[in-house]
Parts: sequence; structure tokens; C-alpha cells
Amino acid sequence: MSVRVSVVMPVHNAGGYLRAAIESVLAQTMPDFELVLVDDGSTDGSGAVCDEFASRDRRVRVVRQANAGICRARNVGMEASTGEWLAFCDHDDLYMPQFLELALACAEATGCRLVKVGRTVELRYADGRTEPVSPSCSMDTPDGPVDVPALRTVRDFMRFKFISTYVWDGLYSKELVARTAKSFDERFKAGGEDIDFMLRLLAGAKRVGWVGRRLYRHFENIGVSTSVRYMPNRVEAAVWNAELMARMYPADGAAAAARIDDRIKSLFHYSFEHPDCPLSLSEKADVLRRVFGALAPEGVRVEGGGRLLWIAARGWFRTYIVLKLLARKARALLRIVRRARSRTSS
Repeated sequence: MSVRVSVVMPVHNAGGYLRAAIESVLAQTMPDFELVLVDDGSTDGSGAVCDEFASRDRRVRVVRQANAGICRARNVGMEASTGEWLAFCDHDDLYMPQFLELALACAEATGCRLVKVGRTVELRYADGRTEPVSPSCSMDTPDGPVDVPALRTVRDFMRFKFISTYVWDGLYSKELVARTAKSFDERFKAGGEDIDFMLRLLAGAKRVGWVGRRLYRHFENIGVSTSVRYMPNRVEAAVWNAELMARMYPADGAAAAARIDDRIKSLFHYSFEHPDCPLSLSEKADVLRRVFGALAPEGVRVEGGGRLLWIAARGWFRTYIVLKLLARKARALLRIVRRARSRTSS
């Protein structure tokens, strides 16, 4: 029997977080949905937890596969879904109770086939402590429809970034998914798959519905999440996403500078600055050259972005990387000095 919304949750060795994640979906104020749990070859008992919920709640279905990663798990879940709309939840995150109700209401009120909601992103430590990731994850936009083509300007780049970064903070018409993004690219093994999916999805959407309330809590679990571990595939994923963005959303001038700066910051945060990153300076420069070349091919102007981006625009990628790393270390040292002075004065 079909339902209004299918929530797809890939599950792989979720540990003690899985029960809370499942219960947060089942606590939705809108009753007409199903939860498709895709057991991606779990070996820690997570599969048994999935079966337990399915045995006592008819809204829960379990699909199993040998471990193949989150992209394949989401694709299998979408294939098994029966809903008119699709939503996603990670196995260690939380839905707020009105997520589906308010997102679906926005879709019906605006006619949008894609709806995004507010979210929080939090670091979670082994002892259960959490702290928000800075800057705050919000979008200063009134509730209602947002024009997608308008988001391609430099002024609205941060809004475009907010909408296009993740999939779990949205509600998607299955018809729109089938017509545009189709499926998750299974080449992505350690992040970047959400951006790839969203860029292809947004290319076929004229408007996006927006609900400003923070209805999804995403956690980056210290020592566990791929977002806080070094993952070699993430470097290649950054290049693929840059190439896709340039192809679907061409830009020059200040808009090109904003996109390049954003992609470079992501590379440094997740890869270049990570203590486990094995890449040499020359290898990092080559990656940076590929990203820059994708977003600023011949004929595309890059304006603004600061002195460091000007250095990269001239092809001095090794110099750019060294100066960027030195600037980061200097800022970190300055923060330590300021904290020490604050403690001394108090």
C-alpha cells in the first residue's frame, strides 16, 4: 500500500545511536509515512534492532544488502519505497516531531517539488556531550518558495550552499528525483554524495520550498563520523563536485570567486589540514589546480576573493597552500594567546 512519504534510513553498525534515530522518525506528527531501514551489512547487532522495530510497527520495513556503502543503501531504499515523496535520515541523527508535517504542508502550499528545512549540526563526543558547530546552520529567508536561478548570484551564494549541501534536511518529490538526480552516484564512498545529488536535483527545480524551523539534528560523532576522519575518496569527490557545479551552474566574476573559495575551504577543512592526510605539497597543489580549473576554466573571470585567491588565480598553487596553512596556524596560536590572557586577567 502506498503512503505519502517514504523515509529512507541506511543502517551500518550504528551502535547505540540507532534506536533514538528510528524513534525520532516514528514520533512524527504526520502519520502517513513509511520508514525503510536498509541494513548495509551491519555486524554489531544493528540489523536485529531494525527487525525489532519492524515487528512491532507496521510503518517500518527492513531491506538487507551486503555492505556496499551509503550511496548504494540509499538507492536500494528508494527502489523499495512506495511513497509519493522521499526523505532521508542518517542512522545516528534525529528528526524533530513536525519535520514531515511542516515540510509536506510547505510543498502543498507552494507547489514546490523540493522542500528544505532548518537544521542544526552538532559535534557529539563519546560521553554524550554535544556542542554546536559554528557558524550556526540557518538561512535568513522567510518561509515559502525560493527561486533557484536567483541563488546563482554571489549575493545569494550562501543560500545556495545551504540548500545544496545535504539531503537529509529535505523532502523530495519522487517524480522530480526520477526526472533529474535519479540516484546517488556510487563512486562516492566517504562524503560528497549529498552535494552531487542535490546539484543534479536543483538543476531540474525552478523553486525550492523553505521552512525556517530547525527540524533536523545532525551529529558529527568524534572518532566515528566520516566528516571528522580523513577519507582518501573525499579529495576526488571534491573535484567531481567542482566539475558538476561548473557544468550545471556556470558563473564568473565575484560569483566564481565565492564558489572557488568555498570549495577550497572544504578541501582544507576535510583533507589538507587533517593530521592523517598523506598528500605531499605537490599532490595537494595538483588537486587544487583541478578544482580551480573546473570552476574557472579558460574564459571565466575570477574577481575578488582576497589576496590568497588572487595568488591561486595566477597558478601559484603551492604558494597558496603554504600561505593558507601558515595563516590558519597563526590564527590558532592567536586564539591560544587570547585565552591565556583572559584567564590571567580574571
